[in-house]
Parts: sequence; structure tokens; C-alpha cells
Amino acid sequence: MSQFARQTKIINPSLLDKRILIIGAGGIGSWTALSLAKIGCQDITVMDFDEVALENIGSQIYTRKDIGRKKVDALHDIIGEMVSDPSDVTKPYNLQTREERWEPKTKIDYEIVISALDSMETRKQLWESIKVNPFILNYIDGRMGGEFMKILCLELTNASLELYAKYEKTILPPEKVDPTPCTAKAIAYNTLMIGSIIASMVKNICRSQFNPFDFSFDMSCLRTV
Repeated sequence: MSQFARQTKIINPSLLDKRILIIGAGGIGSWTALSLAKIGCQDITVMDFDEVALENIGSQIYTRKDIGRKKVDALHDIIGEMVSDPSDVTKPYNLQTREERWEPKTKIDYEIVISALDSMETRKQLWESIKVNPFILNYIDGRMGGEFMKILCLELTNASLELYAKYEKTILPPEKVDPTPCTAKAIAYNTLMIGSIIASMVKNICRSQFNPFDFSFDMSCLRTV
């Protein structure tokens, strides 16, 4: 029996064949990578230059034994242990890593790009690069702060100037941006949920059931009925 047997009526992993790049392997990026690997995405690359620190353990995928390691190396090993099947040589584990910081000159030739950045200025630079890149079909931008999350997803192949303008309004100028990095205040249940929602978006893209998506939610506002 396949490890994906219980999800095939929702999405068959054979359909999850888009080339995916996740920029950032922290609170958003690490759980997004795990969620995508768990549903059977076949071609995932994660880019990050940072090392695992003690304060990352609470809200990110890493363990204490990973402290001091490059995040992409630790992430590769952790997810590999969770999802790979050494007995099935026809489906090798295929999480690729790039130990580097994203820069405007960085080459991107992936169909789906997921931003898990913690800087609005870097996010702005990334968007300027993405919107003129003919390879990228869909762009997903995950943001968080404490118990708040915001996720935006755009289809670039048929996007209107109006849609671009709507997204660009969410990229705030420096004077309106909280200088605290988005992961400086973080808690596991929020980062886990963001990764799960992004995986669901990717599933919809691969099933050709995608609609432009703008989702914001504050977990601290949960109330009983």
C-alpha cells in the first residue's frame, strides 16, 4: 500500500509535478516544505543561507541536535526521514536545497515560487524580479507576526494589471513597516497552519482549480460560540 493511499481521492501525488521553489527555511518555509513533501510533491527546492539557532526550535521544524547546522541541510535530513521510502527506488526522495541568500540576480526557473521571507524590502525586490520572469506560473507570499498570518497567491500567466496593483498595495513602504522581523514573534500553531494552507494552494494549482487567493487571519481572535 502506498503511503499516500488515504489522500488519493483528494489529490494523487502523480499530479503534484510542478517545480517548486521555497525561499526561506524558517517558520513559514520549513513547515511548508514538510507539508508539500507529505502530500507527495515531486520537485521541491528550498533556498536559505541561515543556521539553526536555539530560538528557532519552538516555532520551526528543527530539533536541538540541529543547532549550528545550516537550515537547508537539517531540513533535508528531517523531511527525508519522515517521507522517504528506501525500499522504493522508483520514487527517490527529491528535496533539493540551495545554501544561499536570495538576491535580485538569483536565477529562478521554477513554476511555483513561495516566499517565506521575513523582510518587506526583500519581498519587494523579489516581486520586481518575479513579475517579469516568464518561467513562473504562480507566486505564493506567506507572511506572519505572532498569531497573525497573511497569505497571498497569484497566477501570473493571465494576471491583469489590476491584480498586480492590488498585490503591490500590500507591500508597504519602509516608513509603514514594523522594523521587527516577521518571525521575531512566532508560535508553532501559527507557522504550522500557514504551511498547511500553502500546501492546499499548491494542490489546487496542480489540479487546475486555482483562484487568486488573499487570506488573512488572527489566531488570537479565536472564540468559542
